[in-house]
Amino acid sequence: MKALIPAAGYATRLYPLTKDLPKQLLKIKDKFMINYILEAIEEIKKIDEVFVISNEKFLQQFEDWVKDQKFNFKVTIVSNDSEQPRGSLGDIEYAINKAKIDEDLLIVAGDNLFDFSLKRFKGYFDKKRASILALYDYKDKNLIAGRLGCAQVDSEGKLVNFEEKPAVPKSTLAATACYLIKKEDLALVGNVIDKRNCGNFIKELVSKSAVYGFTFKGRWFDIGTLDQYNYLKNNF
Repeated sequence: MKALIPAAGYATRLYPLTKDLPKQLLKIKDKFMINYILEAIEEIKKIDEVFVISNEKFLQQFEDWVKDQKFNFKVTIVSNDSEQPRGSLGDIEYAINKAKIDEDLLIVAGDNLFDFSLKRFKGYFDKKRASILALYDYKDKNLIAGRLGCAQVDSEGKLVNFEEKPAVPKSTLAATACYLIKKEDLALVGNVIDKRNCGNFIKELVSKSAVYGFTFKGRWFDIGTLDQYNYLKNNF
């Protein structure tokens, strides 16, 4: 099993902090943001390599960072070979093809900060033997509206609908940009025309294959603003 961390964005909403530094190499307390993700990935013993997707601007900084890292798997930095944004799904497709990934694949967005167990996430994947999406229950539809992907699941946990940032959400379940995609579903990435975000892939996947939602308990943050980062850097 492989893992993929998309980290090729420019994080302009966090300027000036990210003008010359990738968001994933900002510190939360005394640790790089991306290290929290990698330490969580270590819970999944079957993962033997993690690919980090960078843009050209920050490629050298990621390559310098990875030299000092020690994990239970290989960490490989992959350039998206483009100065123009490909979109998050476009970067993922490019990395899958460049690295010739043909295994079950864990994808965790590089700006996610969470404390739920990826070991339990993998256990749910093994139970369903289907692609799964990590969900966070906000308990309030207004907290999702216009901000986050929204999923509806049936009594068995299977996704029956997915909308990207709906104005009027149909549930309180938000997508977290954490996915476990079974090998057979990877080919569907290429079917998505609009590759600006991964929500488009989830919509395609739900229409073609069984996808289940894993609603976790714990904390989850998608760090997108200076105020949010300034709070979390000392309080996570």
